[in-house]
Amino acid sequence: MKKIFLLFFSIIFLTSCASIKKELRNGNYDSAFEKALKRVKNNQGKDKYAVLLEAASDKAYNRDIKQIEYWKKEGEPSHLVDIYYLLNGIHYRHNAVEPVVPLHITSKKRDAVFKNVNDEDLIAAKTKAADYLYAHATKKLVGMNRYDAREAYDEFIKVKEFFSGFRDVDAQIQNAYAKGISHVILNVVNVSNAIMPAALEKQLTTIDLVGMNSFWVKFDTKANQKTTYDYRVMVHLVKIDAGPEQVLSDKHTDTKKVEDGFEYVLDAKGNVKKDSLGNDMKIKKYKTIACDLVETLQKKDGLVGATVDFYTAQNELIYSYPISGMSHWQFASAVAIGDLKALTDASRAKLTHTVPSPFVSDEEIVMMAGEQLKPYLKSAIENNRYLLK
Repeated sequence: MKKIFLLFFSIIFLTSCASIKKELRNGNYDSAFEKALKRVKNNQGKDKYAVLLEAASDKAYNRDIKQIEYWKKEGEPSHLVDIYYLLNGIHYRHNAVEPVVPLHITSKKRDAVFKNVNDEDLIAAKTKAADYLYAHATKKLVGMNRYDAREAYDEFIKVKEFFSGFRDVDAQIQNAYAKGISHVILNVVNVSNAIMPAALEKQLTTIDLVGMNSFWVKFDTKANQKTTYDYRVMVHLVKIDAGPEQVLSDKHTDTKKVEDGFEYVLDAKGNVKKDSLGNDMKIKKYKTIACDLVETLQKKDGLVGATVDFYTAQNELIYSYPISGMSHWQFASAVAIGDLKALTDASRAKLTHTVPSPFVSDEEIVMMAGEQLKPYLKSAIENNRYLLK
C-alpha cells in the first residue's frame, strides 16, 4: 500500500513539474509563477519547485523590464500607465513570495533570488501615470462629446484608484459623469383625429422610467430647460377609439312539471275504484309551468393605437415600433317573466343583476385601453434601449 501511495505521489509530482515547465516554454511566466508558488507552499523542501519558482519570477522580471525600457525609448506618453502596471506586477510577485522566503535550494546550496523594484521607482511611475491620465482626461472634457466624457470618466476613476486624494479628481469625476450622460425625453403626442382624454398622457408617462435608467442613460417625462436632450422617444397616438354601445338580448323559456292535485280512478261504469282496504283510489295530477328569462348583455370596446418613435437630437428618426392596447367592458343582466319555480339553477344564477348598468363613458373606456397599452410601451422602450447610447 505504501509503494502504491509513493508511486501515485511521484506521478503527481512529475505531472506538476511538467505543467510548470510547459508554461515556461510557452512564455506564460505569470501562470508558471502562480503554479510554482502554490506547489512550494504545499511542498516545503522540494528543490524542483523552488528552482521553477525562481525561474518563473526571473523570466517574468526580465520580460517586464525589457518592455519598460522599450516604452521609455519610444516616448509615447500613454505608455506611462502601462509602465506603472508592469512595475506594480513585479512588486506584486515579490510580495507574493514573502511568506516562503528565505527559500533555500539545497541542490544549489543557496537561497532563491527574487528581484523587485524599489519603492521610489514604483511611486514615481504611479505619479507619472496619474499625471498623464488626469491631463489626458481633462483634455477630453474640453469638447461636448459625451462619449469622450465617458472615456474621461474611466480615466479619472483610475486616477482615484492610484491616489484617492489626487488634486480635484472627485470633482472631475462628477463633471465627466454629468457630461457623459445621454438624456432622453419621453413625450406623448396625439396625431389621431379623436380627442385625447386629458389624463391619458399622464397615464402613459407614469411607466417605471427609473427602472429603465442605466448608468449613462437617463429618462425624463417633463422637459427640463437646463437639460439638452440627446434623444426623444415620441409616443404618437395614431388611433383613439371608443366603440359603439352594444346591447345584445336573448330570450329562452324554462319549463317544469309540477304536481297539481289529484283525480279519482274510475272503473268502466264511471264509478270510483276502491283499493283492498275500501279506500277511494287516487292518482296525482301534473301540470307544466313556464318562465321566460330575458338576458341583456351590454358591451363596449376601446382602442389606443400608437407608434413608439425614437429620434436623435437632430430630429432624425432612428426606429419606429407599433403598439396597441385594447379594453373590453361588458355587463350582464336578466329578468324573469312567469313562474319563477320553473327556472333552472343556471338560470337563477343569471338573476344577480336584474337592471342594466349605465355604460362606461368614452373617456373611461379609452383610459382602460391606455392602461393596457402601458406594458407594451415599456417593452418597446426596453427592447430598443440599445438605440439610446
